[in-house]
Formats: sequence, structure tokens, C-alpha cells
Amino acid sequence: MLKTKLMSALVLTVAGAAAQAAIPDALTFDGYCDGITGITSQGGGIYAGTHDYTVCGGYTNTSMSGPFGRRLMGSSVGGVAATDSSYTQFGASFSYVVNEDGTWYLIAPEYGGLVNSGTWSPGYGGADAKGSGLHPSFMK
Repeated sequence: MLKTKLMSALVLTVAGAAAQAAIPDALTFDGYCDGITGITSQGGGIYAGTHDYTVCGGYTNTSMSGPFGRRLMGSSVGGVAATDSSYTQFGASFSYVVNEDGTWYLIAPEYGGLVNSGTWSPGYGGADAKGSGLHPSFMK
């Protein structure tokens, strides 16, 4: 009986962990042409990736890096807070919070903090890029 209860608890734990979404290795910001690709753990809780503008045209992909965290921007799940190295391209410092629950936030200190937010979908490029606007809403 005890063995059955322990197995049931293990199954529930594994099922609960599987139900919680994780950040994929590539994603598209819903409604925009850009996304993040090559999202990988660098060890020590640090993640890196590329802010990908491939299907946007006219912009240069830029590197991103930042820590993994819990409860970022009010989310009850984990996420990555990554700084984007695109300052020279846009004249602003971008920091993105990408949560495992499918939400994202864009912070730009030069523009007063939080400037955009939305949802993301797994995958990037081609049919995955559902929008045509460049992600920072104040730049359209």
C-alpha cells in the first residue's frame, strides 16, 4: 500500500512538472516579425540567445543574455530576463522578460521603463512569424 501511494505521488509530481511549459530554444513574439532564437543555458542560471530579425528585413540580429528567474514581472512560473545588445541599432537599451507562461515584457529605461508586452509562440521564422511590425511598439 505504501509503495502504491509513493508511486502515485511520483506520477503526480512528474505530470505536474510536464504540464508546466518551458521556454523553447526559439520563439516568436506574437503579432510581430521578430523573435528569439538559440536560447540556451550557459550554466550558473545564465541564458543566452539571439534577438532574431531575419524575417523583418533591414535589421541586424543581436545577441542577448541574462539570468533565469522565478516570478519575473508577476508571473508565477520561471522565465529569462535578457538584455539585448541592439543599442547602436535603435538608440535604446532593451531588456526582455520572457516567461514560461507564454508572456513577455519589454523594458527600455530610455523610454520610461515598460514599453510593450504580449505573448509568444514556440518557433521562429517563416510561417511562425505571424505579424509584420517590429517588436518595440514605439518604433513603428
